[in-house]
Amino acid sequence: MIYIVGTSHAISVLRAAWPDAASFHKALAARKQNELCFADYQPTEGVLAGKQVKYFLIAPELQFSAHVEPAKDKPLLVASPGYLGLLDSIKSVSGEDILFSLINGHEHSVLSLAQHEVPYDFVLPTRPDIPMQKGYQVISHETIATQIDLMLHQTVAMLTVLRLQLPAMRLCCVLPPPPIASEVLIHRSPEIFSDQLARFGITPLSIRLKYYWACCDALKAQLKRLNILFLEPPTGALDADGSLLDQYANGCSHANEVYGGKVLAQMKHLSEIV
Repeated sequence: MIYIVGTSHAISVLRAAWPDAASFHKALAARKQNELCFADYQPTEGVLAGKQVKYFLIAPELQFSAHVEPAKDKPLLVASPGYLGLLDSIKSVSGEDILFSLINGHEHSVLSLAQHEVPYDFVLPTRPDIPMQKGYQVISHETIATQIDLMLHQTVAMLTVLRLQLPAMRLCCVLPPPPIASEVLIHRSPEIFSDQLARFGITPLSIRLKYYWACCDALKAQLKRLNILFLEPPTGALDADGSLLDQYANGCSHANEVYGGKVLAQMKHLSEIV
């Protein structure tokens, strides 16, 4: 069984599993938002044809969340009842089952898509070859790392809940698509960033890529601690510099269903490794 759960970055993957957009939106419309369980789907065509799939797209209004609260003896992991209820709906787990998480993934965009009012740059230790932007204020990598840890807090907490609630299950986090280079495409569909982009402009691609890689590196370190696998973005969808090719972009920070199809192929391959 393949389980898929996620927020907006899951849409491209789920959309790729359906034969057409109309049937996909019909399937979503049929779901009751208060129905906290995975829906069944058995694709008859495409990459996952013949596979048993269970999916849940987390709508923003559900307000699923998790966080760690400081406590007297040890930190306390707190999760929203709805999120716990969804995971409780998985009654049994076999060795062939795998759950793919596409929860959040927007952190690097929030941190870097819109230019800061005081432009700054930083050295990424894993990519010291990337030149700095001339005239930009230099910020220490330690400051950036702290910023990223704070931004990833909820995502890591939600993944920790996944592992604790499903201790025997194979779990895999699908890393988000990297930034796109085209500023034309970004301005054409700025999503939630329209006001910031109109006021401050777009951060240079080199800095956006550094934020992306830094976020992924920090997340992968936490995934290793939690014994959760991860999937890198499919290389065939990336430019030589690591950015997302224009033809796979959707909006300013998401990927389309063609990209989702490439991710589905990765997911299928991993699901068959037992």
